[in-house]
Amino acid sequence: MSGFSVTGLPPDVRIAIVGAHGAVGRATVRQFRQWGVDRLKLGVRRARPEHDEPWTEGDSVHVVDATDPASLRVFLEDVDCVVNCTGPAGRIGTTVIEAALAQGVHAVDVNGSRAALGRLQPSHAEVRGVLACGMTPGLSAALPMWAAQLAVSAGMEVGGLLLLMGGRDPIGHTAALDIVQAARERRSRASPGPAAADGKDGVVLLPDAAAVESFDSSMETLASYDDEELQDLRRLLPGCRIAAWAVHAGPASRRAMVQAALSDADLRQAAHRVVAASEADCAGRSRFQQLLVDVLVRDQQGHRPASRLLVRATDASALTAAALAVATRAVVTGRTPPGKHLGAEVLSTRQSVEELAGCRGVLDVVFGAHTMGADAAVDEGVL
Repeated sequence: MSGFSVTGLPPDVRIAIVGAHGAVGRATVRQFRQWGVDRLKLGVRRARPEHDEPWTEGDSVHVVDATDPASLRVFLEDVDCVVNCTGPAGRIGTTVIEAALAQGVHAVDVNGSRAALGRLQPSHAEVRGVLACGMTPGLSAALPMWAAQLAVSAGMEVGGLLLLMGGRDPIGHTAALDIVQAARERRSRASPGPAAADGKDGVVLLPDAAAVESFDSSMETLASYDDEELQDLRRLLPGCRIAAWAVHAGPASRRAMVQAALSDADLRQAAHRVVAASEADCAGRSRFQQLLVDVLVRDQQGHRPASRLLVRATDASALTAAALAVATRAVVTGRTPPGKHLGAEVLSTRQSVEELAGCRGVLDVVFGAHTMGADAAVDEGVL
C-alpha cells in the first residue's frame, strides 16, 4: 500500500469482509463504498444471487467457512485487512482474527472479549488486531470513555457514568443468539447488577425522564445490566460509579429476554422468541437505535447529570458497521499501533468519534451540557 486517498484510506488497500451477506456485512460494504473503496474481497457462507447486494464488478465473492481455519487461510490470501461481520459469537468465536494474525493480515472483528484478547498470538511484529468491535461490545464502552475524557478536560470531577442503550429496532436471529447466550452466562456466574457492583451505599443510578424520553415517550421498558465492558470501565475510572440500562422496544421484548435468560430451553428456540417479540414491538413504527451517556458529577443531593453524549442511528447493524469501518480505517492507516486491541480502545478517540458521526446510517453524534426537563436535548458540540 502507498499514499492515501482523500477519504484517508490507502487507494490500493485490499480489504476482505467475512459475513458479507448478513445485515452487518452489507452495511459495512456500503460504508466502504461511501469512502470510495471500489474493490472488496467478500466472503459469504453460501453463494446467492447478487442483484440485491451492494457489490460492484470490482468485487470478488468467495464462499468461506468462518469456523474453518483452512477455509479462512485460502480466503485471506492477498489481502491487507479482514473485517469479520459474522456471528453468532458463541459459534464463530475468534476463529477469523486468529487465522488473520497467523498470516500477518490485519483484522477487525465484531466478536471477542478481553479474555479472548489475552489468548491471541500475533506472529508478525507489525500486524494489528482489533476485536470486540461493534455497537456492543465496542461503542458501548468507547462512548462513555470518550465522554468522561471530554468532561475531565473541561475541568469536571466525574463522579459517575450512566449508559442507556437500545431503541425501536427488530433484533435479528444472530444477535438474539448472542443476547440469550450472554444473559445465561451472566446468570450462571450470578453476576451482580449495577446497583450492587456500583457503590458502597447501594444507591441505584437511575436515568432521568429526559434521558428516557430522548428514546421515545412510549419506551419505558428498562432493564439494568452489567458486563465485562463495565467492569473494564470501573478499573479505568476508579471511584467513578457506572451503571447501564437497556431500553427495550416494548414489553414483549423485555418479557422474552427475561424468560430466555431464566430458561434452560433450547438456545435457538429462545432466540426465536426474542426475535418474534421484538418484531411485534416494532411493527408499524419508525426504527432507530441509540446510545446515550450521562456524565455525572456529585453534589450535596447526590449524582446529577452535567453533560450528555447522544449517538443515534437508523439501526443496530448500521451502527455496528460504522464501528467496524472506523476501526478498520484506523488499522490500515497505521493510526492504531501494532499489537492486539479492544474495539473500545480504538473507538474512544476524538478522531474515531468524528469519523463515526460521518458514517452512513449514523443520524446524530452530539455532546454538550445537560439540560433539565422533559424536552432535554444536547444542543451544542454537534460533530
